[in-house]
Amino acid sequence: MNFIQVYTGPMRCGKSQMLLEQYNRYKIGKRNIIMFKPLMDTRTPQLVADRNGNSIKAIEVQSIKDILDFIVTIDENIDAIFIDEFQFFTDDVQPILDIADSGIKVYVSGLNLSADRKPFGSINNLLCIATNIINLTAVCENCYKSDALYTHCKAERNNGILVGDEQYIPVCNACWNKLNKN
Repeated sequence: MNFIQVYTGPMRCGKSQMLLEQYNRYKIGKRNIIMFKPLMDTRTPQLVADRNGNSIKAIEVQSIKDILDFIVTIDENIDAIFIDEFQFFTDDVQPILDIADSGIKVYVSGLNLSADRKPFGSINNLLCIATNIINLTAVCENCYKSDALYTHCKAERNNGILVGDEQYIPVCNACWNKLNKN
């Protein structure tokens, strides 16, 4: 049976932290594991890091297919793979299903929505094939009263993606509507 677990939600909800915790459980169990991240995530080159200062070396890839190609080329039995910042991938998710169907467990973290509350990259398609989805919330950094479900971009955007935490805050529904009236 295949296994694909996704940690998703807005900025600063603990997605990467949960991914690193699961990775460390496998590491303690002396399992053969690999961490991946998209090249587009330039904040911490060759590392997946959480807000608590924990980090793990990661293989940077351009596409989802590159993950499958890497696994096929190594001559090892892999127990599980871990992928951070999945929203930056925009290609077909079939390689993830192929990896899971081969018996390798797949753990993924990524934003579920863009700052415009639209599906972000290939994450929507991944959620359709996931066997387990953990939806996380953050603290609204505008009102500090509600669970944040969304991400708000504080910077001026020209229809592009701005990579970097300082540009975004997690917000609740009421605050997202208030901040995005224009």
